[in-house]
Amino acid sequence: MTNPQQGFAEARPEIAELLRLASEQFDHVEAGRRMSAQENVARHITVALVAVLQAYVTDLLEQKADELGDDWDGLNELERQYVAVQSSKRIAAFWQQHSEADLAEARHVDSLKAMIAECAEWYTTPSALARSAYRVKLDGFLRDNGSVVLDRTISRFGKCGMSFFNWLSKNHPRYRGIEDSLNIMIDTRNDVVHGGFRRRVTIRDVRLQRVLVYRMIGKIQPFIVAPAPV
Repeated sequence: MTNPQQGFAEARPEIAELLRLASEQFDHVEAGRRMSAQENVARHITVALVAVLQAYVTDLLEQKADELGDDWDGLNELERQYVAVQSSKRIAAFWQQHSEADLAEARHVDSLKAMIAECAEWYTTPSALARSAYRVKLDGFLRDNGSVVLDRTISRFGKCGMSFFNWLSKNHPRYRGIEDSLNIMIDTRNDVVHGGFRRRVTIRDVRLQRVLVYRMIGKIQPFIVAPAPV
């Protein structure tokens, strides 16, 4: 298991080096080329920044599972919430794949029974969840409106009664609209990875993107521990 903060700390020097490299490149488009050498590096910085955020949240989810003990009574409030969310998602996923008509077949009934038994085990031996292949991950983050997936994932751990981005806007007003900027980053990342050229990227863009990602990561832990309003 990778510690989320450790992984983030290890990635920062690499991002800094890419920014240094980009600043040393000419921002001039040569004949026959679509972009300058500087923009070429800048576009890859966007890809790296999105990967840093994705890795941080993914490692956070993995850490929550790996920290679960063998005794339900020994779990804290956040850990119990994590187990409850995971079992709820597991049950919802089953019904997305099966209809009630499917239960006319014995094999589907057996699948339902096995799924319920697995979820029940998580409440008697929570550490079994860490070994399960059925754990909520950051699925869909790299699709359109990836901020929705990120918000939904992080919000499961909050105790303040608000979604992550709403909490961020309320307590840190300068972050309002950060979701739109994140979605632009994800769209740019997908454009680069798939060989497209729909979005231009400047070195100023990636410097702002770095601030956005780093500050967002820095607010996730405070959100998780933020108390509910009295």
